[in-house]
Amino acid sequence: MAGYPQMLQDIRRGRVASAYYLYGEELLVEEALNTLLETLVPAEGREFNLEMIQGGEGAVEAILGAAKIPPIFSPRRVIFVKDADQLGPTSFQELALYLENPMPTTTLILVGKKPDARTRFVKILERKGRLLLFEAPRREALKGWLRERASNLGKTLAEEALDLLIELVGEELRPLRNELEKVCLFAGEGTIIQRGHVEILVGEQRTLSVFQLVEAVGQRDVELSLRCLLHLLEAGEEPPAILGMLARQVRLLLKAQELQRRGSTLEELQRSLGIYPRYLGSLLQQAKTFPRIRLQTGLARLLQADGELKGGGHGRLVLERLIVDLCRG
Repeated sequence: MAGYPQMLQDIRRGRVASAYYLYGEELLVEEALNTLLETLVPAEGREFNLEMIQGGEGAVEAILGAAKIPPIFSPRRVIFVKDADQLGPTSFQELALYLENPMPTTTLILVGKKPDARTRFVKILERKGRLLLFEAPRREALKGWLRERASNLGKTLAEEALDLLIELVGEELRPLRNELEKVCLFAGEGTIIQRGHVEILVGEQRTLSVFQLVEAVGQRDVELSLRCLLHLLEAGEEPPAILGMLARQVRLLLKAQELQRRGSTLEELQRSLGIYPRYLGSLLQQAKTFPRIRLQTGLARLLQADGELKGGGHGRLVLERLIVDLCRG
């Protein structure tokens, strides 16, 4: 995301580039695209001055044709190219040639995967336009991102609430944004989001759902497990968030087994595991159900599924295969 604030500042001062190529974390790219469109093309002029073209072989003719049309009742025309990485080498060569002498009243906005930095297109883009990478924030940067989001909604996140939100939801931005917005609404007129708000709205619902799913997996009941998974998906949970909840539960079960092996008391178990007291008994029962080796191999299978999701795998299919494998042990 480096350079993005400066780019917006340049645009607002009238220094608009001929082309922008956005890639990286999906939610951040989506939001940056919306801001760009709002800044460059007023809503009342979009019918005439904004055109969206799907990337792919043969799309370059439509892009170049649209780029040469002058704007109507507006100083600028914008061509948004979705999945620009699918254009193909020849198409990028033609776009590079266009950028050498672009239409001064047209701006291209391309969104896709990381382009090949060795191509002529990228070299010209770096001179005539902007190449913008949006990386997902991690660790402390992620906390800063959430604090900023909460501030924009008129709220302040207490540190404990912040930590619990990340623990329960994971580090995927879209699920985090969605849950943060729900918690802010739930807090009402109060300006500070406390741990209790997150526990009630996010924790209880998610804990119960994931307990039911893990219990069904522990019983090796494929049909029930898949029904639990479908319930989570229909409730609006994103596949990466479900995967994160499952991984957290498996790690809790492994930790519970180790603590029990050491002879920890119920009070020590509650304090170390950090789960709701009402669910402690169920967790310990699940810890007895699963052989340790099965939990360890299950954790490895969860890691594999995480790689599949990040590699572009279809969320529901990846999770269904995972659930079947976990049930089969």
